[in-house]
Amino acid sequence: MKKKTRVYRIPVGWEMYGWMEIEAISLKHAIQIAENVETPLPDGHYVDASFNLDEQIIEALYPKEAQR
Repeated sequence: MKKKTRVYRIPVGWEMYGWMEIEAISLKHAIQIAENVETPLPDGHYVDASFNLDEQIIEALYPKEAQR
């Protein structure tokens, strides 16, 4: 008999590294533009070994199964 499966939502995170080319009147201004939430993120590259699972959220979402 085949075991019944279900879909789990697993919270994960990772880091990316990229470069922004910003036209500005000064370095300080360029940094302000880069940090602005409306500035689009650049294409990036995965930072090696940065992938992780958020175990606290997993335990909160699936308390009965996480205790096993």
